[in-house]
Amino acid sequence: MAQYSKDGHRQRLRESYIKNGANGLFDRDLLELLLTYAIPRKDVKPISYNLLNEFGSLEAVLNAEVKELAEVDGIGENSAVLISLVHAIHSKIGEERNKKFQSILSVANSIEYFTNLLQDEVCEKFLVMTLTSNNEMLNVVTVGEGNSACVEVNCRKVMEVMAKSKAAGMIISHNHPNASKNPSLEDINFTMELLNVARKMKISLIDHIIIGRDGAFSFRADPRYSAYFI
Repeated sequence: MAQYSKDGHRQRLRESYIKNGANGLFDRDLLELLLTYAIPRKDVKPISYNLLNEFGSLEAVLNAEVKELAEVDGIGENSAVLISLVHAIHSKIGEERNKKFQSILSVANSIEYFTNLLQDEVCEKFLVMTLTSNNEMLNVVTVGEGNSACVEVNCRKVMEVMAKSKAAGMIISHNHPNASKNPSLEDINFTMELLNVARKMKISLIDHIIIGRDGAFSFRADPRYSAYFI
């Protein structure tokens, strides 16, 4: 009877997902449904709770390293790899979408590019895109990685990237994984400082894009700061 009940519960989860997609299930249910494909003969509901309690959210679970996942009670290597693959595949899709960009010609291009890279990150990352004088992309470098609330970067690190790339211009971007897209006072001060340093080095800071939980913010497109990016 217990076996029938477990199988019936799994079937209801599958049917709910097929009918309503992810919006029809709680985070714990989505994780439980995923685990059923790696652990077919065991009640995985307690394991899904263990994962959420350990990492704090479904997003953090999917972003965790295989070794971190495997340390959770009830999770073996197969389950850890399956969970990790979800994020890895989604990140790969974002990278594939960005292959169409050979040059950055608008704020919309910048926002789309960095959204593809940063929207699923659970920790703050600070990226520098280096550009030629014709706004053709040279490379994108991760200058800093922090926690879910902050990342430490200074102008020297950014300018070192520019010197190595021999670039004429740059677009910088970072994410607010658990906050609004709106810039903090620290974000504003850093942007103004970098603008001044870049001008002295005859390098163009074209924009600073922030990717938040509620979308993207462009300093260049905002009337309060656009004059600084002429």
